[in-house]
Amino acid sequence: QGLAGLGFSPDRLHHESFGLRGRIDATASYRIELEPDRGFAYEGQASLLHAFEEQGIDIGADCRAGHCGACRLHVASGKVRWLLAAPPGLAADEILACCCVPETDLKLKAPMPA
Repeated sequence: QGLAGLGFSPDRLHHESFGLRGRIDATASYRIELEPDRGFAYEGQASLLHAFEEQGIDIGADCRAGHCGACRLHVASGKVRWLLAAPPGLAADEILACCCVPETDLKLKAPMPA
């Protein structure tokens, strides 16, 4: 808004988001279960989304930066570390796979369709 107010053309303006908080522990190993019947070992991938993709499990993702919410999952048990700030509007038991890594074994559920 500030740049537009100074006369910059809107087609010359864009927005980018950067950064992951903290380092990824490449030696981390946790059991990930996606209810009802899929499980695998997380082995230090850059995010939970990366781990799912390496296993050929498509949970859906559009932005890969926490904006779209397509990779939203419910945590039935376990703990994650957010790599980016959690966006507003998520329930206490919801995560975005693109923005988290596990800190413990996890049991996850896909959200119920609206």
